[in-house]
Amino acid sequence: MKLDEEKAKNQIKRSDSNHHEFIRRYFHADAENPLDYDMVINTERTSIEDASSVIVNAVNLRKNKPANSMPL
Repeated sequence: MKLDEEKAKNQIKRSDSNHHEFIRRYFHADAENPLDYDMVINTERTSIEDASSVIVNAVNLRKNKPANSMPL
């Protein structure tokens, strides 16, 4: 976008605000609340490769559970 720093910050704020509004409107959730997600992975502490493995393992576990079992 070739914006100066101030315009870039404003663009990020607008984008974040639009994202949060979308989540609130269509999913009735708070984008900042980790309890509204099935899984939260802090990628500042975990490599992308490890995070990917965790996600794949969780999906595989969920596929192998009966429909009436507790969620992950």
